Amino acid sequence: MREGELFSEVQWFRTRSLLMLVWGIALLVWYGFYLQIVAGVPFGDNPGPDWMMWVLLAACGIVMPAFFLILRLEVRVNSGRLFYRMYPIHLQFRGVSCHEIAVAEAVSYRPLGGYGGWGIRRGREGLAYTVSGNRGVRISLADGTSLLIGSQRADELAAALSGCISESVLPE
Repeated sequence: MREGELFSEVQWFRTRSLLMLVWGIALLVWYGFYLQIVAGVPFGDNPGPDWMMWVLLAACGIVMPAFFLILRLEVRVNSGRLFYRMYPIHLQFRGVSCHEIAVAEAVSYRPLGGYGGWGIRRGREGLAYTVSGNRGVRISLADGTSLLIGSQRADELAAALSGCISESVLPE
């Protein structure tokens, strides 16, 4: 953690099923590329042109695995703000001032039923940033909107946000 931070967490997309899917597709594309371009044997029952194999290799054999290797959710709480981003989709952090947060509570949620999966999702209960699991912090903002931040340390994140909220309340 950096100086002045109350909480910091980085979560990577490393679930076994996702890795198997991404690398399975990549290996299939590399195999097809090798057969058709290197060995000169058409790949599949209805092979595409060679340029298509080059495009598939670039998109599914290189870019997609690289994207999932660097894809991560970063969450930070300092004395005045909550910062979060899904890198590399968001290059800069998004932030919520602690005085805008009405309630922050650690919750169990249904990623598939409530939000349609993991990632950046919009569900019935608002916007969600999740990576894996079913634990997170539901943040109710003063304007009535809701934000769910998935976390492997949901209780610690909720406690840090509660501390941030109490620090942002000005004494009368």
